[in-house]
Formats: sequence, structure tokens, C-alpha cells
Amino acid sequence: MENQQILSNQSETKDASKKGRDKGLSKSVLKKAKRKQRNEEEKRLREIIQRASFSENNTPRNVLLDIAALAAFDRNGLDLNLVFHTGTSCKEEEALADRLYELTEANMR
Repeated sequence: MENQQILSNQSETKDASKKGRDKGLSKSVLKKAKRKQRNEEEKRLREIIQRASFSENNTPRNVLLDIAALAAFDRNGLDLNLVFHTGTSCKEEEALADRLYELTEANMR
């Protein structure tokens, strides 16, 4: 029923009198409609992620600002602070980029 609503315009233009064809929608038309719907959903999700990750002037948004209370930890002799970096800023600080690579490599084993 849902597929028929999506493709009602396409099915009206189909020639239902051809031999060997059902009066319903063909598989290829249904697949194409589902693919189009899936692509539109993926595009919508990408836009949501884009808005969440970047500010209006298209610069990376500091996501730690939303959880500032969790960005610092100072207990039992352990003093930690989380700092936001973009991929570009990590590349500019070579020592940081190397350390992050080492941590990732060690934890991927």
C-alpha cells in the first residue's frame, strides 16, 4: 500500500496491457523507489550530523561545551582535563597527533 502511494504517478503512466506483466508495480520500480527513499533519509541524517558538528559559519563546533562539567576530573591524585581539537589542529601539533596515533594503535590490538 505504501509503495503504491509513493509511486502512484509512475504506475498511472505504465502500460498495464503488456503481456507477462502484472497490473501492480514491477520489482525494478519498487526497488528504485525504495533506493530513492533510502538516499533521501541518508541525506537528511547527514544534514543533522553536519548541523551538530559545525557552527553556522561552517567552523567545527566545540562539542565539549555541552558537557563542560564532565571535561575535568580531579580526584585521588588524578588530574585530567578534556580538550577539544579538530583534525586540523591535531595535525598542526605534531606531538599530539603522534600520541593520539600511538594510543589508537595500542588500543586496536
